[in-house]
Amino acid sequence: EIIKLDIVNGDIHLAREDQEEQIRCEYLILALGAETNYFNIPGLKENSLPLKTFYDSIRIRDRILELLAAKPDIKIVIGGGGSTGVELAGEIREWLGELKKEISPECNAGVSIVDSGPRILGPFSEHISRKAEKRLKKLGVEIITNSHIAKVRPQVANLQDGKQIPFDLLIWTGGVKASSLMETMPLKIEPKGKVVVESEMNCLPQTPDLKLYGMVYGIGDAICFMNPKTGKPIPGVARAALSQANIVAHNIWCDLTGRKNHAQYEPMEYPY
Repeated sequence: EIIKLDIVNGDIHLAREDQEEQIRCEYLILALGAETNYFNIPGLKENSLPLKTFYDSIRIRDRILELLAAKPDIKIVIGGGGSTGVELAGEIREWLGELKKEISPECNAGVSIVDSGPRILGPFSEHISRKAEKRLKKLGVEIITNSHIAKVRPQVANLQDGKQIPFDLLIWTGGVKASSLMETMPLKIEPKGKVVVESEMNCLPQTPDLKLYGMVYGIGDAICFMNPKTGKPIPGVARAALSQANIVAHNIWCDLTGRKNHAQYEPMEYPY
């Protein structure tokens, strides 16, 4: 387990079988991903299931099966209309079609997405957002926008405007934050706690006069890269992370072989 990243001296502190050890690195790639962000909403963590890991998905699947075994008609609310929430809503509706054949034709789950923004897939273009909304509604997904969840009690989500949304299962996909390890390093951080990177995917030190040991790169949910065309952060999706990884790999290879043709990350215009 990584317990500390000393990027000034180039040491990675590890804990293994109750013993601490260090390894030195000339190149460090921060691909620590993100953690679920509950935004300090009272009762949210205690009364919802997250979707961040493979095991989270197993828990969600098993809980839906348990609920359907108890009663044929359930209500599933997905908090957050970003990439994860939108994909999950569609998957659940399609899976329900399979369950009707495998278990019982009476199996039914109402699926709703609740998002605080004016539209789902906020970081993406309006064109993508409209297409996704049209498709989800065709699948039978209810979309509730401009609705901020202020408090969660067992089987009830209270919105900021006073309305209440009952549920049998609340799945929280409403946000992530950078790994807590990122906060311990003297790197430039944006307001949501992600490390700011330049076009070559290199991380920036906290102050211009701070000297980092070796090269420090960042990719994926751990970093923030501003799209120069839109002025918005690149969405935290797999396609972006894969592209960033290619840039980092190429640039390290250039350094090791003495080549000067470093690559720069250029976000695809579509679908961002």
